[in-house]
Amino acid sequence: MQLYKIEKMDFSKIDKETLGKALEREAFSEVLVTSAYPEYLYWDKFKYKKLPEGTPAEVWWAAVKLFRDAIPRSKGPAKTEDGNVFSWLRFMPGLDEFLHIIDIKLGGSIIGNAKDLSEYKKGQLIIRGVMDESIASSQLEGAVTTRKVAKQMLREKRKPKTTSEQMILNNYETMLFVENEAKDRKLDENLLLTLHSMLTTKTLEKESDAGKLRDISDEIEVRDHYNEWIYHVAPNIDFAKTELDKLYDFANDELDLGGFIHPVIKAIVLHFWIGYLHPFVDGNGRLARIIFYWYLLRKGYWQISFLPLSKGIKSAAAQYKMAYVYSEQDNFDLTYFIDFNVRKLKVALDEFEKYLKKEQAESSLVSKVLVGKYNLNERQIRLVRYLQSNKNEQVTIKNHMVVNNITRITAVKDLEGLTKLGFVIKNRSGKKNVYYAGNEIEKLL
Repeated sequence: MQLYKIEKMDFSKIDKETLGKALEREAFSEVLVTSAYPEYLYWDKFKYKKLPEGTPAEVWWAAVKLFRDAIPRSKGPAKTEDGNVFSWLRFMPGLDEFLHIIDIKLGGSIIGNAKDLSEYKKGQLIIRGVMDESIASSQLEGAVTTRKVAKQMLREKRKPKTTSEQMILNNYETMLFVENEAKDRKLDENLLLTLHSMLTTKTLEKESDAGKLRDISDEIEVRDHYNEWIYHVAPNIDFAKTELDKLYDFANDELDLGGFIHPVIKAIVLHFWIGYLHPFVDGNGRLARIIFYWYLLRKGYWQISFLPLSKGIKSAAAQYKMAYVYSEQDNFDLTYFIDFNVRKLKVALDEFEKYLKKEQAESSLVSKVLVGKYNLNERQIRLVRYLQSNKNEQVTIKNHMVVNNITRITAVKDLEGLTKLGFVIKNRSGKKNVYYAGNEIEKLL
């Protein structure tokens, strides 16, 4: 097994006169945009792009690197054991515009103008986002289960049957803890250990490792799934502990770096920093993503809970891994990691807005019929729509109670009312009643 190394070019072999001509070509501006938008590229991808003819790809890349090293950069707080400081480009195509959109939407208006959505529905949207984030974040770290099974476990509040389900439940409960309590607390060692303990309880080989920083004897390596390559060797734990003290100050806005850093960028830097330091034997990735949410919630981006960032990351897990690698191995350029996370945040925001638009349209139409004609309450409407989309699913009285936080009497009244109208069919399964979609749902919708 060996350390993975990105392909690097020997720039000493590039003729200076040829490089100078490339820098003077009008096409160079086009090449710069190609190298940074829609994705901030490293050489291994850049060389396959369609580039202006007349100049070799190697020369164009040398010109890009020269430009990247010359323009203003923001120096972050994170550094390596050798003293190298991670930094990132201050200006990226489209970044300022997107951060402005994030400021507006995640601070209040993404659903603030959605008049058709009740407070109950808004709460359900938060639960949906937290569930999806918890499932995807756990799956990124090896949890093996389907989204459908995992959501059913969380909805029914049943005990986990496997380590994978325990990971997901831990993540879900930790996200809710951050949402409801931890966001109002400063980050310190006590909170960090608490979050790690909550995330990893009943999932580690040594239960005593939950909520405990790794020891000097723990050799931590981030490897691929086939154990062929090592992508990251965690720094010495004594160095990591020193850096954590600085990380707390950075997270609490008590570290002066000589300029403003946008909260979204800062949250991403915290995400990277935890992953780079790897202060625990396991659970570092989940913790890093939790800290990302903690910081943005603390800074008032309360609707970040709607956006399951890890869902987008999971769909591009290899790119996520390489964003760490590029940032560490290409002159400690954190732009790669920031760019990747911003792109996934864009995807999460776009997907949520499409979902919300669809939900609003359907909710308005269905509610008019189900309320006006059948006088159903919101819980019943939600169940009718759920069964319409999940025709093979069954609902129990207990499930309906848990999902809606209601009493058994209310749950029975809801389900029996739907049964009389033909929206659900009741059957006996062992000692309990089960309800599934009736023909009237299909006729109605």
